[in-house]
Amino acid sequence: MLPLRRRQRSLLNSIAGAALMLAAAACGRDGAETPDETASDDPEPVCVEAMASDTLDTLTAPPTGVGFWVHPTLAFNSLLIVAGADGVVGYNIEDGTEAARFGGAHARGLGVSYIGRGPDARGVLAIYDEDASAVRLIAVDNISRAFTGIDGAIALRGNVRGICFGRAADDETPSLHVIQKGKLTRYDISEAQGTITADQSIGVSIDDSVSACAVDPVDGRVFLAGNDTIFRLEDDSVSRFSKAPSSGDNASAAPMAMLTWRTADGEANGDEGNEGAARGALALFDNEAGVMRLLDRESGRTVGVVAIDGTDQLDGVSSASALGAASANLGGLYRNGALAFATAGDPASLRLAPMSSFFNALSWPLGDAFNPRGDLPETEDDALAINPVFSPQ
Repeated sequence: MLPLRRRQRSLLNSIAGAALMLAAAACGRDGAETPDETASDDPEPVCVEAMASDTLDTLTAPPTGVGFWVHPTLAFNSLLIVAGADGVVGYNIEDGTEAARFGGAHARGLGVSYIGRGPDARGVLAIYDEDASAVRLIAVDNISRAFTGIDGAIALRGNVRGICFGRAADDETPSLHVIQKGKLTRYDISEAQGTITADQSIGVSIDDSVSACAVDPVDGRVFLAGNDTIFRLEDDSVSRFSKAPSSGDNASAAPMAMLTWRTADGEANGDEGNEGAARGALALFDNEAGVMRLLDRESGRTVGVVAIDGTDQLDGVSSASALGAASANLGGLYRNGALAFATAGDPASLRLAPMSSFFNALSWPLGDAFNPRGDLPETEDDALAINPVFSPQ
């Protein structure tokens, strides 16, 4: 298997061409639909095939969480972040070299978000430290990319099943969501005068089977996964959202992540006059079927079924214990985003696939990248405007 650091020289061109040209062998392309065209009585879309592009085989512990940190100015200096029993490690997205490490924590689960908006937004990681029975927050430096532990921790009593971390696109601060049996608790994370604090909100009752969650970066809604059902939390109200695929393990939910993009052409996506509108799908890996299922973020209907195939130098993905996604520009092959799959086996490894390969396989219009750092608000500059009309007296 080819290590990630060799991708730019040997795989970039070949995989990009293969992803566009290869006919699906395991799945047919017929029946693929866009989210806006799926009707309630339509059958499940026919499975299509997307290509894996890279592997990271230098991991020292099986991943328990996967995510991406987006660099403020240099896309190819963004990080693929992996949590495990030996802590948290950030790998340079361009060549796979280790760029940052936070040790001394038995990390289970990982969340990546930002405080503030735009290039100056401060990256923050959240992990559940099993040894400390607490959630720990880690700051990511925008220049050096170093990981620094934030003083204090969120001590938790009782078994923690999962965490997720994120915010809506227009928000300045993220929220941490902690899953325990039958309860979801939110902690609002904020920063004042250089100090980051966590304010706890009242817990919400949830189904006892829920063990995983994901935050929608468009509007901040939270999706919750149980053994056979996906729920959606909105305004502290929990409702059934969709049927959940199998995790292959009755004790946990299927790995999931949110895919988000902006439409490049509003008319092509059913939003004439609304160019740049946010779109999204909830991705879940079905370990029994060995495919990834995409659910429309509004209706919960299955709008895509994708098998991740390999090459003669790279294995595909038939099962996953963790799933991470970034719809931001990560440079090169990943300029529209990437997905990372924690695969079973010894040694532990990750597979990567470009977001564009999924859009091409599903025949969806390739939209613009969605920056999780958020956009800076437009400034009012009317006071600086100069009237170009000259009226002689």
